[in-house]
Amino acid sequence: MNLFSKCFSVATAITLSMCSMSAVSSFGETAEKVSYTLSFDLDGGTYVDYDFPDMTIEGSSSILIPEGELEKDGYYFSGWTYDNYIMYQEGDAFKMPESDTVLSPVWFKEGDKDFHTVTYDADGGEFLEPADEVSSVAGLAVLIPKDVVQKEGFQQCGWTDGERIFQKGQKMIAPSYDLVLYPVWRAWHNVNYLAGDFDDVIGGTAVSFEKFATQSFELADNTRFARKGYNLSGWHCENDGKDYLTSATYIMPDEEAYFTAIWNPLTYNVKFSASLTQITKVKASYGDTITVPECEFTKSGYVFAGWTYKGKTYWPNDKFEIPALLKGESISFGCKWVKESDISDEQLNCFSLIDAKRAYKNGEITLEELQKQADFLLNK
Repeated sequence: MNLFSKCFSVATAITLSMCSMSAVSSFGETAEKVSYTLSFDLDGGTYVDYDFPDMTIEGSSSILIPEGELEKDGYYFSGWTYDNYIMYQEGDAFKMPESDTVLSPVWFKEGDKDFHTVTYDADGGEFLEPADEVSSVAGLAVLIPKDVVQKEGFQQCGWTDGERIFQKGQKMIAPSYDLVLYPVWRAWHNVNYLAGDFDDVIGGTAVSFEKFATQSFELADNTRFARKGYNLSGWHCENDGKDYLTSATYIMPDEEAYFTAIWNPLTYNVKFSASLTQITKVKASYGDTITVPECEFTKSGYVFAGWTYKGKTYWPNDKFEIPALLKGESISFGCKWVKESDISDEQLNCFSLIDAKRAYKNGEITLEELQKQADFLLNK
């Protein structure tokens, strides 16, 4: 079994981490950070200048490979590896796996003249720029080139030898045999957003965008669709059955994706304003029925004559159903005041009765006292 075949299972794990087919940032998910040990196995070598002490590093965080070299009789030191096919050299970024990890040295033989080639095949696509053939002895680093091949309906996502996937910018350990690398293709698919089966959606109810498989992107925000009385709080994914927050990060699967809007009734602070500073607030959601509050404020020389909203007058204890509004709109009642001098005795009696009812409700008078006052005012 050759060097590359031995590390296939590790390569698969790397591939999944870099071209994952799963989604993230769904409702309620949290990630707990765990630290692991990174240690160095010298494999019979000795330090030249610096030693390499064990490190404690959080999983998925990155460090720079420390400077320093090793020496070993009959070999030259190339760099470090933990999977026997990707090399890390001094100053390279190394992403810590979610496990304790050992880095081992990569050696190439002193005086080795057995060169092998690494070539690139477009696999039915077209090279946008050359990917030059590389000739190297086993154990040296081969820099993986950029994604330079295009093919209709597909997006290139690295290179492969048929078993492992290599990402652009990685350093592959040159094998002891000739190797051909082919593009890794990811097909383009539609991301479909649906407002849902509702009659009160304002504007469009569906929209689609193209993404390629494994592409990471942000889901649409809460302005994608509009619905009176509701807030777009998230998306339900038909592919995996999960709910996601708006603008959450999602990784495109190798198929069309479908997201349906999650709607929550908008909640308002309904304002009853007697003046700029005299305001009563009632919290309610679309579809709720509230009781119009009493006016707790007074105005010298005036009598309270009801709350007004859109040209209609409401009296305390009237019922008001919260209408459907667009996000950003508000509900604000004004206060109607009438000069005492402009009120007839009959009208004044009516207002007095309203005040008496409020006093009874607030526990200031008894039911018997309310009845006596009502009889007096109505028969006056």
